[in-house]
Amino acid sequence: MAYDGQSVTLRCHSVSSTVPGDHNLSMTYEWKRGEHVVTSDGKFILEAKSRGSLTIMNVVTSDTKYNFTCRATEDSGNTSLSSDAFYLKVVCTYIVYSEV
Repeated sequence: MAYDGQSVTLRCHSVSSTVPGDHNLSMTYEWKRGEHVVTSDGKFILEAKSRGSLTIMNVVTSDTKYNFTCRATEDSGNTSLSSDAFYLKVVCTYIVYSEV
């Protein structure tokens, strides 16, 4: 849960199942918002692809329309299944002014 205007960071973690386990393959991560691949821009910040985190800047209630998923790929090309979906809950905050 986040308040309107805050930033939220989602983290994806995947473990390689390639044998032998002592290989030097690294993982890269791809994030999707709904069916669309997320790229870094003013709204989204992707950490180094090998770290698997996505920061969503200035969340608003309309961000709750979409789910976010991630998928890891090893250097060898082996790809993980997509993660369970991340759903945002954004709480609006309003300040009410009254004249006396």
